Amino acid sequence: MQSVLRSMGVMGEAARRVGPYLMLEMLLPGGTVLALLLFLYRRSSAARLARGATLFSHRDFRNSTIAC
Repeated sequence: MQSVLRSMGVMGEAARRVGPYLMLEMLLPGGTVLALLLFLYRRSSAARLARGATLFSHRDFRNSTIAC
């Protein structure tokens, strides 16, 4: 019984992860391309966050001034 519940949890997790991509693919014309682009965008965003990159990681604003 415990293995059945565990496998149901795994299936539910997989459906939760893949669900948005499947909905895009089925409902929109050209959905396969959009789903692929969304997947690649989210994957690259997650990789950047994992590396610790931030939006302004390449700039140093300590000595900058603001003109009013």
